[in-house]
Amino acid sequence: MKKYFFIAVAAVLGLAVASCEKKPEAEVSPLKIEVSDITGAGATITVSCSTTDYFYWEVATPEDLAAYDNPYEYWVNEQMITEEFYNENAEAFAQKWGIESYEDVKAMYLLQTEDEFEYELDPETEYVVFAFRLNEDLTLKSTLIDTVHFTTLEGPSEEEMYYQLEPTTPITFNMNALQAQYIAYGNVFNENSVNFSVVLINAEGQGLVLDMNAANGSETLPAGTYEAAIVTSNEQVAPGQIIAGNIALYQNGVGSYAVLSNSEALWIESGSLNVQVADGVYTITGTLTSHYGSTVNVSYTGALVPQQQQAAKKVAKPILPLSVKGHVFNRK
Repeated sequence: MKKYFFIAVAAVLGLAVASCEKKPEAEVSPLKIEVSDITGAGATITVSCSTTDYFYWEVATPEDLAAYDNPYEYWVNEQMITEEFYNENAEAFAQKWGIESYEDVKAMYLLQTEDEFEYELDPETEYVVFAFRLNEDLTLKSTLIDTVHFTTLEGPSEEEMYYQLEPTTPITFNMNALQAQYIAYGNVFNENSVNFSVVLINAEGQGLVLDMNAANGSETLPAGTYEAAIVTSNEQVAPGQIIAGNIALYQNGVGSYAVLSNSEALWIESGSLNVQVADGVYTITGTLTSHYGSTVNVSYTGALVPQQQQAAKKVAKPILPLSVKGHVFNRK
């Protein structure tokens, strides 16, 4: 009996001693992820490190990460430039980006202290910011990977997307043109019409770009009245039309718009122009109206010069902050 008593006491004491031993502390990450300025088009992401470790971070959707055990594996398989890939394309890396060795590639990934970037993202979409520590050879230093989830806000409406750059408060723009250029594209939309892209330019370098369509067989822009029209397919383009403009059209090289500056444009939607021709001299007059109701008064008398022969100043192209997909036109 005493033997069993001492065994029991020893067992209890052993448990007591074991319970007094310190448990290993959970690893605390030195990385900090902050997501700010979240909108329907993007967010600002800042990642900082409180130690001298190397770190890397990236943004993905949960769907991107779903096929991998962790974000590091996703990065290695989907985004990281491997040494093998670099060696196969070393000449291109040197010519395009000035990267002379794989050490330069690794240096791009090895961040320290803090890194910040403004991401352009899709609206109403969940994203994951992931960050981890790296060794100098880009292997994972710790299994601890930090993540932050966030969702972008509701995006702009289709109208806001298509007609950005145009002031919503109507203005009057007088296009008293000093010169006019054109490019004859021919039957690019359909066999019933010939397309002329006409550009009127004033003394300030502001321009009015017009997609004007004439009857099949026209070699130069004929006299007549041209009405601005909204068309949604090539088949709807007809002689006597000026194709209305928006960003989707503009990005396909089609449409009509007044360029006020590199950050402001008027997308033409309605109105008409009268074109008269006498002894090679064009007189173009009329009034056009933009999407948000701005007025464009047009006045020009002079030659209509093929653009490839025109050495005069060019119209600045509007700078667009985002792309709009799904447009049906294609004129190359």
